[in-house]
Amino acid sequence: MPVDVVGLTSGVQMISAGNDHTCAGMVSGGVKCWGKNDVGQVGDGTTTQRLTPVDVAGLSSRVRVITTGNSYTCALSENGGVECWGGNYHGQLGDSTTITRLSPGDVVGLSSGVQALDSGGMHTCALTVGGGAKCWGRNDDGQLGDGTTTQRLTPVDVVGLGSGVRAISAGYEYTCAVMETGAAKCWGSDPYGQLGVGPWQYPYPMIPTQVVGLQSGVATISAGYFHTCAVLQSGSAQCWGNNHDGQLGDSTRTDQRTPVLVTGLQSGVRTINAGYQHTCVVMATGEARCWGANSFGQLGDGTTATRLTPVDVLILVFDCAGVTAIPQKECQALVTLFDRTEGMLWRERTGWLTAPDPCTWQGVTCTADPMYRQAACPDQRGPCPAAQTVIALSLPGNGLNGALPAALGDLTALQHLDLSRNRLNGPLPPALGRLPALQTLNLGHNFLSGAVPPELGDLAALHELRLNHTELRQLPAELGRLVHLQYLDLSHTALGSPSIPVELADLASLRHLDLSHAGFYAATIPPELGRLAQLQYLALSGNGLSGPLPPELGRLTALQTLALSENGLSGPLPAAWGQMTALQGLDLSTNQLSGPLPAAWGQMRALQWLSLARNQLSGPLPAAWGQLTALQGLDLSYNQLSGSLPAEWGNLTALQWLSTTRNQLSGSLPSTWGALTALWTLDLSHNQLLGPLPAEWGQWTALRNLLLQDNQLVGPLPAEWGHLAAVVYLRLSNNHLSGSLPPEWGNLRSVRDLLLDNNHLSGPIPPEWGNLEAFGGGGPANAPQGAGWPPTAGAPLAASQAPARPAMPWPNSGYLDLSCNQLSGPLPVELTRLTGVSVLALAGNQLSGPFGAVWHDYGGSRFALDLYYNKVDTTTPQGGFGFGDGWWATQTVPPVGLVALAAGGVVTVTWTPIPYTAHGGYYEVSYATAPAGPYTVHGRTADKTVGTYTASGLSPGVIYYFRVRTFTPAHLYELPDPESMGCTVQQNALWSDYSAAVSSAQRRYLPLVAGGGSAP
Repeated sequence: MPVDVVGLTSGVQMISAGNDHTCAGMVSGGVKCWGKNDVGQVGDGTTTQRLTPVDVAGLSSRVRVITTGNSYTCALSENGGVECWGGNYHGQLGDSTTITRLSPGDVVGLSSGVQALDSGGMHTCALTVGGGAKCWGRNDDGQLGDGTTTQRLTPVDVVGLGSGVRAISAGYEYTCAVMETGAAKCWGSDPYGQLGVGPWQYPYPMIPTQVVGLQSGVATISAGYFHTCAVLQSGSAQCWGNNHDGQLGDSTRTDQRTPVLVTGLQSGVRTINAGYQHTCVVMATGEARCWGANSFGQLGDGTTATRLTPVDVLILVFDCAGVTAIPQKECQALVTLFDRTEGMLWRERTGWLTAPDPCTWQGVTCTADPMYRQAACPDQRGPCPAAQTVIALSLPGNGLNGALPAALGDLTALQHLDLSRNRLNGPLPPALGRLPALQTLNLGHNFLSGAVPPELGDLAALHELRLNHTELRQLPAELGRLVHLQYLDLSHTALGSPSIPVELADLASLRHLDLSHAGFYAATIPPELGRLAQLQYLALSGNGLSGPLPPELGRLTALQTLALSENGLSGPLPAAWGQMTALQGLDLSTNQLSGPLPAAWGQMRALQWLSLARNQLSGPLPAAWGQLTALQGLDLSYNQLSGSLPAEWGNLTALQWLSTTRNQLSGSLPSTWGALTALWTLDLSHNQLLGPLPAEWGQWTALRNLLLQDNQLVGPLPAEWGHLAAVVYLRLSNNHLSGSLPPEWGNLRSVRDLLLDNNHLSGPIPPEWGNLEAFGGGGPANAPQGAGWPPTAGAPLAASQAPARPAMPWPNSGYLDLSCNQLSGPLPVELTRLTGVSVLALAGNQLSGPFGAVWHDYGGSRFALDLYYNKVDTTTPQGGFGFGDGWWATQTVPPVGLVALAAGGVVTVTWTPIPYTAHGGYYEVSYATAPAGPYTVHGRTADKTVGTYTASGLSPGVIYYFRVRTFTPAHLYELPDPESMGCTVQQNALWSDYSAAVSSAQRRYLPLVAGGGSAP
């Protein structure tokens, strides 16, 4: 609904709205404008956006008409002269240039003699006192009416309209005029029929053309964006052109290329205005009606619904003089709130300004209690005249938009005010401090700005104050006077104070204090906060706080939740905090804290979650923390902790989530931890842990995620771990584990990530691993779901409330990685049942045997099947499989083309070197006197690039048989993808099979004899 323009409650005689700015002509003859001003369209000599009206430079009087276009403005003076200012890209200012003007300048040739003026998108037209029409500016569609499409920087005559014109209206890219005869003519752009000249034609009419059916009787005309409307002398309204949003008002959405009657407006219309996609009229009775697009409430009917026929513009006026249910000051305060916050666009506004009793309005609660009635009118003797008084106003999430009025301070009996989750902006009115009975004030989740008024410190009865998620700043020390305050939430604000006011420590009744993400950069934590004996919740996260943790906070023996993450806090963890025996949640993550973990914290027997991640903490894990038997989540990741894992932590039987990743922990994995049967996630990765995997850990039937990669663990894989039926992520990569793969692990029916790469595992792959059900598509398809850890800061945790189980941070699943080990034997055909695998990595082993048709079909359907650097039989490239370029000619392949020739007392053996020469190595040459051997090593080549060898010292007259094999020493397996880690452990030295044997004899004594067959 309509709202007042600041400073223009009187003295306005005309108004014009452009694309992004508005101008008003004053009764005094001056002009005021406001809005976007990037090219000077406001006309105050600047390009500064104006949120309230400012005077146009040099136009303090004499203006008769004001008109606004797209980023420019023109004015008609009393002497008939025209001045324009703003954007001038197409010469629309008419000053013979295309230069932007920040203040008014004369239109060339129109210093007098003009009686009417109108601006379109980027062109302007004037009606002279002689009845002629002139236009200038953009002309790409012939909108200037001079028969061309040439841009004009100064006014030109409209063809055929040298006289006889009564009115003119410039649309977006077209123009219309009303003749003295009552005929309507239009010219310019016509894609939607906005000219009203009948069937579509192109080029568009570039000179005035008769509107069909309007040869006479037209009183006025209005050209809009793509539609046009006219008022006839009979008082009826007709429109034509684009009708996508019902802007023609004929109850349809059909475009019309000739005029149609607006439904219900056969008479009584005084003026009409065609806008962008909507239209409005003023009736002879003074009423306003609109129709068309309404997504922004432009029709003023209190809705955002498109209207295909005219509806009344609602201008609700509520007279509080007749209200007896509540004091008139309270009634007026409610009406003012409605007016200032666009009440007609609220989501719920039942009764507002329509029902006579404000106590029945949506969100308003009244009481007849005499105490509050007296508070509403304390200056009157005797009972208040009103029967009731407003004690509560609750409109959360209701779409209120605008600034809070100071009139709210007149609701002096108000106990509860909740206007949260709206679009309120601007400062908080200090008048809110005049509400002596107020107990709860919730204005959170708005766009409020400015300083928090110190007057709020006068709200002596206040129990709860929420100003969170606003843009408020400057927390006043006066809030320390709110001695009854129990709940204070100023989180996610822009308080930006250099320090946290120590006066907050005077809030003796405070139970909840949330100052997280409140802009206290470089501030320290006041030790005085330790005086808040009743405090149960304290959050200061995300502020950039510095300095040490005050030991004095250890006096907060009622505290249940303490959140100090994402700051720059430094120094040690105070042992005195162990006195906070009621504490259930403590988050100190992402700081710069250092020093050891205090053993005294083992006294926090109620602690349920503790996060110390991403600090610089060092020293051992305290055995005393094994007394924290209520602990469910513990995050110590990304520190410098060292020493062993305490066996005493096996007493933490409620523990569900434990992470010590990225530390320097050493020693063995405690078998006592097998008692942690509630574990959901255990992450000990990226440490220096030693020793074997405890068989006792196979008791963790609830475990979903076990991460032990990047340690120095040794020994076999426990068969007992095959009982981890719920495990989804099992990561043991980059250790020194050895022995065979347990067949029992084929019972891990839920596992979706099984990573055993970069170890020393050996032996065959058990066929039972083909029973890994989740890899076969029969188990969980995604990573485990749940809330993050630690739990989101909020109300303190109840002693019986178990935190939500955390989700793993890795989105990928379906990885079975056995690469970079010493596995041998054939590929079990049973693995082809694992159709849910997205990556099956077997590279860098000694697997052998044929790559049969079953595997060919299986691998072809997978995301990745990696068999690089094995001994799987394949003699030709297998497209789409991870054998590697030239894999069939790697270091495991013997040379071919072997020839032996005797000459001059020596035998020269030649062959074709294998293509693969990486990782060093050589060819070994052996000889025998019979094809079946035995063979004796004669020598070796320098490397694998050599293709010849000379054997000397042989006996004359003897036939010798030669064979050659390839040798590659132990080396690191490197993946061809530079972003992949590859193997980090040395692989076994590799010998190829022997080449076919060939024979040769000294020619001087015996002829050359070819041998056959392969040596054993």
